[in-house]
Amino acid sequence: TLHRRWSEHERLIAIHGLGGVGKSTLASRFLERRTHEGVRVVILPPGAETALVENMATQMAVTPPPNIDARDREDELTKLLARELSRERTVVLLDNFEDHQDEDTGFIEDAVLDDAIAALAARVTNNVSFFFTTRVALKLHGGTRTVTNLDLGELSRAEARKLKLTLPGLRGLEPAA
Repeated sequence: TLHRRWSEHERLIAIHGLGGVGKSTLASRFLERRTHEGVRVVILPPGAETALVENMATQMAVTPPPNIDARDREDELTKLLARELSRERTVVLLDNFEDHQDEDTGFIEDAVLDDAIAALAARVTNNVSFFFTTRVALKLHGGTRTVTNLDLGELSRAEARKLKLTLPGLRGLEPAA
């Protein structure tokens, strides 16, 4: 499903599910395969989301003209970054994104971050996808972009048993006999 969605040029894809079920591992293995196919992968380090455009531009060595007005810097940087990202097939990973979301609604809590993601997604070509791993389904405020949410679902009995054996503290959650 993940490969199909990506192949269909979905721009915003969120893998969500219970903590510890392998969202980051799944994304990392998927992206590793894409690098072998010649796809550029940009992985943002933890905390980079707070100044998304600035951090991505720094990582990709994109700089605005020196004479740009400070008020126009973010918009110009977004345009330049979108152009650079669109040069080749690219996947941008934002891992463990739930820290930026309202846990009840899934919306991004920081309006600046929400706007930055929407602006980049609107300006890049179909060559670019943004992947998120998160514990809750991701939603953007307004805009025309929607997020394709892939729910890893509930654990099977076998997975639950394995998790129970791995995490002894979970034994205390069993119903009383």
